[in-house]
Amino acid sequence: MKHALMFCVISLSLLFRADAAEQCPAPPPDDTDKVCRPTKEEVDAFQPKGGLAWMLESAEYKALAEAAFAAAGNRLEEIASERKADDPPWVVAIDADDTILNNMQFQLEGAKCGVGFARTRWKRWIDRREAGAVPGAAGFLARVAVLGGKVAIITNRSDKNMEATADNMRKLGINTDPERVCFLGRPSPVETPPYGNDKDVRRAELRAGTAAACWRNQCAAVKESWAQPHEIVMYIGDNVQDFPGLIQDAAAAHPEIVVEHLGRDWFLTPNAEYGSWETKTPPDWIKEIVREPGDDWANLSGLAADPKDPNTLYAVADKAVKPARIVTIDVCGPPPSVIDTIRLDEKSCGNNLDLEGIAIGKDGHFWVVSEGEQKAKNPDERRKNLLIEVSEKGKCSPAVTLPPAVQDMFETRGFEGVTTDEDGKLYMAIQSPLKGDSAVGERMTRIAKYDPDAKEPWSYYYFELAKPDAGVDVGLNELLYLGGRKFAVIERDNEEGSAAKIKRIHTFRLPPDDGSKVLKKDSSIDLISYFRRAGVPVAEQIEGLAITPDGRVYVVTDSDENKKTLLLYLGDAKDLKLTP
Repeated sequence: MKHALMFCVISLSLLFRADAAEQCPAPPPDDTDKVCRPTKEEVDAFQPKGGLAWMLESAEYKALAEAAFAAAGNRLEEIASERKADDPPWVVAIDADDTILNNMQFQLEGAKCGVGFARTRWKRWIDRREAGAVPGAAGFLARVAVLGGKVAIITNRSDKNMEATADNMRKLGINTDPERVCFLGRPSPVETPPYGNDKDVRRAELRAGTAAACWRNQCAAVKESWAQPHEIVMYIGDNVQDFPGLIQDAAAAHPEIVVEHLGRDWFLTPNAEYGSWETKTPPDWIKEIVREPGDDWANLSGLAADPKDPNTLYAVADKAVKPARIVTIDVCGPPPSVIDTIRLDEKSCGNNLDLEGIAIGKDGHFWVVSEGEQKAKNPDERRKNLLIEVSEKGKCSPAVTLPPAVQDMFETRGFEGVTTDEDGKLYMAIQSPLKGDSAVGERMTRIAKYDPDAKEPWSYYYFELAKPDAGVDVGLNELLYLGGRKFAVIERDNEEGSAAKIKRIHTFRLPPDDGSKVLKKDSSIDLISYFRRAGVPVAEQIEGLAITPDGRVYVVTDSDENKKTLLLYLGDAKDLKLTP
């Protein structure tokens, strides 16, 4: 009977699907107020649909949640009665969101605003401390205490949000005594085992008595309580990844594993709104980057990955917006969204920039490149190609310029990407062949190298562009250092839709220092195939490439003429041969 009840919960959870996502680490600080928050009257008048409506309004949701906790409590009494005096202390490992804390108000507000999950919204929701209690949760947790057990709340909320989470629970009358209740939030950076369930790392620490987050900033009695091995006797959550050793794909392929434990030491609360089941998507995808109300970041050119946070990318906005700016993209979605902007200081940076590339230095500052426009009819629009170091606050160091003899060879279509190697040398992609460079070949464009420590800081390599059809232009739009002497570039034509023929990522290795300066392409990735698989028209301007610390490969499109700004997830860098 117990097995049948809990299996019914799984079945109901799979009936619905929505646009929310798993909760990821908290975003960088954001003092702007861009997040839509509807009034109570607007929310009350809004009619939700699907899984959200079911969880908000149905008697079935409340009954199933209470039944799950009642069954778990009854089973816990059996377990407690079988414990021996010399057994290690026992603990229930339980999820927080929509297992203890009901976040449907957060989901409802997002649905009313027409926005999906974003870390900015999520952080503010946690700070509001307004989540309700899942039916049956408070009574079950009180029952654990009466039976002499402990509670470990293992959650995907950031470990920085645990104080607000505990405050929210106390408001609901739930015991948070630190000697009996431990909050294990998601650390940053996240440590993920090979099979992908990062909660298992925290569970292992709990069993070993090394979960220092249980007693950090607490008194000696709290450390004494938790700094010893514990036996996890029960797991409770709203997702199969709240159970040990499981990810969604494994649970789907081997349901017998889940069925064996349900009702015995694993218990599920119903959640038809969101979960890891949503991430059973194709291995690659294309999604529009969401603009929150009031966003003004315009078109995106260039892309860089945060070296510590695998869910954060940085891009630059081009000349369509002033002052120039760097935007922070949260890829945790779906959908991906801009969660912060760094406006470049006009006094130190200038106000006539066309940012087209971005890289991150070893000390956390940014390097950006501004594309030149030396032949503009309006003198105020004329620009040199510039390499600029930018602080995290948007202050610029003096710009680095090309030698005059090379700078004078430009007309338009200059710097289009920048990257840095582990030694601090910088490399820039030049979009098109330079006037007067025909001696090396009419389709040869340059990769410029800048070594600030060298006597002659500038040197150049040559990249041969594909031969286009008549009337079509081809150029480079991004450059990324992969390690060793290996790099990747984006090469594209200026066509879109069915007319597009050349949208590729190429890799190459720098030749020996005393060798030829002409680069040889090693491998190629056809980006057009990604658009076709997704059923999305091929974008003309594919302008950014980044690889996250955990090896995920992303590409961003520009959005001239008010087109959608798209983020493409291409897959794993190792599988795509985008590694040293």
